[in-house]
Amino acid sequence: MAKARPGQLNYGTNGPSSFNNIAAVLVADALGIRMQDVTYRGDAAQLNDFLAGTLDLLVVGGASAIQPHRNGQGRIIGWTGERRMPFMPDIPTFTEFAPGTVAQTYFGLVVPVRTPRAAVERLSQAAAQALREDGLRERLLAEGQFAAGSTPEEAEAFLRQEADRWRPVLQRMNLQLG
Repeated sequence: MAKARPGQLNYGTNGPSSFNNIAAVLVADALGIRMQDVTYRGDAAQLNDFLAGTLDLLVVGGASAIQPHRNGQGRIIGWTGERRMPFMPDIPTFTEFAPGTVAQTYFGLVVPVRTPRAAVERLSQAAAQALREDGLRERLLAEGQFAAGSTPEEAEAFLRQEADRWRPVLQRMNLQLG
């Protein structure tokens, strides 16, 4: 549909430098399509306009997309994560159509640089233990999130890798890493 109507399909975004807009640009570039972004203040307003028929599609976090999909008000056509969601295994990832089309958010704990190493280790171990709890893992998964957990060194390496991966996309959009 997007190839047949270049630039005519619209999607909601939280602004030019928002994650959902950058993810939409990544997907559109990888699939060779053009779409028009419409700026909103948050996912809730986008979701309301999508449900009212004002927007053709959404690029939002799993938590915002899952309920409309489940109750038949919308349909998830693909995940931008690395892997399919175990509770919705029939929905593909965009990387299955265009390798490397991964756009996923992540959360981490950040402390001031002067925090004593022992305190960082205690916090990291407590967070990792919490993420191993079945109840938390299931709750996160139900909201479209995977629980990972890592050491501070692994998190730092991951952030460097992500910055390198996103730099070309952001440059094409005239955006800079912060």
